[in-house]
Amino acid sequence: MYQRKMYKIAAWVFLGIGIVLAAVTGILINVYEISISRSFQPHTDPEIAAMVLAILAVVMLILAACFAGVVAAYKRRENGLRAGGVKVEAAIDEVRAVLNVSTSTVQPYIIVCRWEHDGKVYIYRSEYLSFNPERYLADHGITTMTVYTDPYNPKRYYVDVNLFKNVVVA
Repeated sequence: MYQRKMYKIAAWVFLGIGIVLAAVTGILINVYEISISRSFQPHTDPEIAAMVLAILAVVMLILAACFAGVVAAYKRRENGLRAGGVKVEAAIDEVRAVLNVSTSTVQPYIIVCRWEHDGKVYIYRSEYLSFNPERYLADHGITTMTVYTDPYNPKRYYVDVNLFKNVVVA
Protein backbone atom coordinates (compact mmCIF):
# COMPACT_ATOMS: atom_id res chain seq x y z
CA MET A 1 0.00 0.00 0.00
CA TYR A 2 2.71 2.46 1.02
CA GLN A 3 4.87 1.84 -2.04
CA ARG A 4 1.94 2.04 -4.45
CA LYS A 5 0.77 5.25 -2.76
CA MET A 6 4.21 6.82 -3.23
CA TYR A 7 4.19 5.88 -6.92
CA LYS A 8 0.73 7.45 -7.32
CA ILE A 9 1.91 10.65 -5.64
CA ALA A 10 5.00 10.75 -7.88
CA ALA A 11 2.86 10.24 -10.98
CA TRP A 12 0.56 13.13 -10.02
CA VAL A 13 3.49 15.42 -9.14
CA PHE A 14 5.29 14.77 -12.45
CA LEU A 15 2.03 15.13 -14.36
CA GLY A 16 1.36 18.50 -12.70
CA ILE A 17 4.88 19.74 -13.36
CA GLY A 18 4.70 18.54 -16.97
CA ILE A 19 1.38 20.30 -17.57
CA VAL A 20 2.64 23.54 -16.02
CA LEU A 21 5.83 23.44 -18.10
CA ALA A 22 3.83 22.70 -21.27
CA ALA A 23 1.50 25.62 -20.50
CA VAL A 24 4.43 27.99 -19.87
CA THR A 25 6.00 26.81 -23.14
CA GLY A 26 2.74 27.50 -24.99
CA ILE A 27 2.49 30.97 -23.46
CA LEU A 28 6.11 31.72 -24.32
CA ILE A 29 5.60 30.61 -27.92
CA ASN A 30 2.41 32.67 -28.19
CA VAL A 31 3.79 35.84 -26.57
CA TYR A 32 7.02 35.92 -28.56
CA GLU A 33 5.37 34.64 -31.75
CA ILE A 34 7.89 31.86 -32.17
CA SER A 35 7.26 29.84 -35.28
CA ILE A 36 8.38 26.25 -34.99
CA SER A 37 9.11 24.53 -38.26
CA ARG A 38 11.11 21.51 -39.35
CA SER A 39 14.29 23.57 -39.70
CA PHE A 40 13.78 25.38 -36.37
CA GLN A 41 17.08 26.64 -35.00
CA PRO A 42 16.78 28.84 -31.92
CA HIS A 43 18.59 32.16 -32.12
CA THR A 44 17.05 34.26 -29.35
CA ASP A 45 16.68 33.76 -25.62
CA PRO A 46 12.87 33.19 -25.74
CA GLU A 47 13.30 30.56 -28.44
CA ILE A 48 15.94 28.71 -26.41
CA ALA A 49 13.81 28.99 -23.26
CA ALA A 50 10.77 27.64 -25.09
CA MET A 51 12.78 24.71 -26.41
CA VAL A 52 14.24 23.87 -22.99
CA LEU A 53 10.83 24.13 -21.31
CA ALA A 54 9.25 21.94 -24.00
CA ILE A 55 11.92 19.27 -23.49
CA LEU A 56 11.47 19.42 -19.70
CA ALA A 57 7.70 19.16 -20.09
CA VAL A 58 8.04 16.06 -22.27
CA VAL A 59 10.46 14.47 -19.78
CA MET A 60 8.09 15.16 -16.86
CA LEU A 61 5.11 13.75 -18.75
CA ILE A 62 7.10 10.63 -19.65
CA LEU A 63 8.07 10.16 -15.98
CA ALA A 64 4.42 10.58 -14.95
CA ALA A 65 3.40 7.94 -17.49
CA CYS A 66 6.09 5.56 -16.19
CA PHE A 67 4.98 5.91 -12.57
CA ALA A 68 1.33 5.52 -13.58
CA GLY A 69 2.32 2.41 -15.55
CA VAL A 70 4.02 0.92 -12.48
CA VAL A 71 0.89 1.53 -10.40
CA ALA A 72 -1.29 -0.03 -13.11
CA ALA A 73 1.03 -3.06 -13.34
CA TYR A 74 0.84 -3.58 -9.55
CA LYS A 75 -2.95 -3.38 -9.67
CA ARG A 76 -3.21 -5.67 -12.73
CA ARG A 77 -0.97 -8.27 -11.08
CA GLU A 78 -2.93 -8.10 -7.83
CA ASN A 79 -6.28 -8.43 -9.63
CA GLY A 80 -4.99 -11.28 -11.80
CA LEU A 81 -3.75 -13.24 -8.80
CA ARG A 82 -6.99 -12.60 -6.89
CA ALA A 83 -9.04 -13.85 -9.85
CA GLY A 84 -6.97 -16.80 -11.02
CA GLY A 85 -4.52 -17.50 -8.22
CA VAL A 86 -4.54 -20.14 -5.53
CA LYS A 87 -5.62 -18.73 -2.18
CA VAL A 88 -3.48 -20.01 0.70
CA GLU A 89 -3.17 -19.12 4.37
CA ALA A 90 0.49 -18.52 5.19
CA ALA A 91 1.75 -18.37 8.77
CA ILE A 92 3.19 -15.03 9.82
CA ASP A 93 6.89 -15.43 10.62
CA GLU A 94 7.76 -11.88 11.49
CA VAL A 95 7.07 -8.22 10.97
CA ARG A 96 10.21 -6.54 9.72
CA ALA A 97 11.16 -2.88 9.43
CA VAL A 98 12.60 -2.04 6.04
CA LEU A 99 15.77 -0.24 7.06
CA ASN A 100 17.07 0.70 3.64
CA VAL A 101 13.91 2.64 2.70
CA SER A 102 12.49 5.59 4.59
CA THR A 103 11.02 9.01 4.16
CA SER A 104 11.22 11.92 6.52
CA THR A 105 8.27 10.69 8.56
CA VAL A 106 7.59 7.02 7.83
CA GLN A 107 9.58 3.83 8.35
CA PRO A 108 7.94 1.14 6.20
CA TYR A 109 7.32 -2.39 7.45
CA ILE A 110 6.69 -5.71 5.72
CA ILE A 111 5.05 -8.90 6.92
CA VAL A 112 7.06 -12.04 6.22
CA CYS A 113 4.94 -15.21 5.85
CA ARG A 114 5.79 -18.89 5.44
CA TRP A 115 3.80 -21.56 3.61
CA GLU A 116 4.75 -25.21 3.38
CA HIS A 117 3.43 -27.33 0.52
CA ASP A 118 4.61 -30.71 -0.78
CA GLY A 119 7.73 -30.60 1.37
CA LYS A 120 8.74 -27.16 0.06
CA VAL A 121 8.81 -23.98 2.11
CA TYR A 122 7.77 -20.73 0.43
CA ILE A 123 8.56 -17.34 1.94
CA TYR A 124 6.23 -14.48 1.06
CA ARG A 125 6.77 -10.78 1.80
CA SER A 126 4.01 -8.22 1.81
CA GLU A 127 4.19 -4.84 0.17
CA TYR A 128 5.36 -1.93 2.31
CA LEU A 129 3.09 -0.85 5.14
CA SER A 130 3.27 2.68 6.51
CA PHE A 131 2.99 1.54 10.15
CA ASN A 132 4.11 -1.32 12.38
CA PRO A 133 1.26 -3.89 12.24
CA GLU A 134 2.53 -6.07 15.12
CA ARG A 135 0.17 -4.63 17.71
CA TYR A 136 -2.83 -4.86 15.39
CA LEU A 137 -2.02 -8.48 14.55
CA ALA A 138 -1.61 -9.38 18.25
CA ASP A 139 -4.75 -7.51 19.36
CA HIS A 140 -6.89 -9.30 16.76
CA GLY A 141 -5.25 -12.71 17.14
CA ILE A 142 -4.15 -12.83 13.50
CA THR A 143 -1.50 -15.51 12.94
CA THR A 144 -1.92 -16.09 9.20
CA MET A 145 -2.19 -13.91 6.12
CA THR A 146 -4.04 -14.65 2.91
CA VAL A 147 -1.65 -15.09 0.00
CA TYR A 148 -2.68 -15.47 -3.63
CA THR A 149 -0.15 -17.46 -5.63
CA ASP A 150 0.17 -18.26 -9.29
CA PRO A 151 -0.83 -21.95 -9.68
CA TYR A 152 2.06 -22.53 -12.11
CA ASN A 153 4.69 -20.38 -10.39
CA PRO A 154 4.39 -20.05 -6.59
CA LYS A 155 7.13 -17.40 -6.66
CA ARG A 156 4.56 -15.05 -8.22
CA TYR A 157 2.32 -14.02 -5.37
CA TYR A 158 0.38 -11.28 -3.64
CA VAL A 159 0.07 -11.00 0.16
CA ASP A 160 -3.36 -9.55 0.88
CA VAL A 161 -2.87 -6.60 3.23
CA ASN A 162 -6.27 -5.04 2.60
CA LEU A 163 -7.29 -5.75 6.20
CA PHE A 164 -5.00 -2.85 7.15
CA LYS A 165 -6.69 -0.32 4.83
CA ASN A 166 -8.92 1.19 7.51
CA VAL A 167 -6.47 0.95 10.41
CA VAL A 168 -5.95 4.27 12.12
CA VAL A 169 -2.51 4.64 13.66
CA ALA A 170 -2.43 6.83 16.76
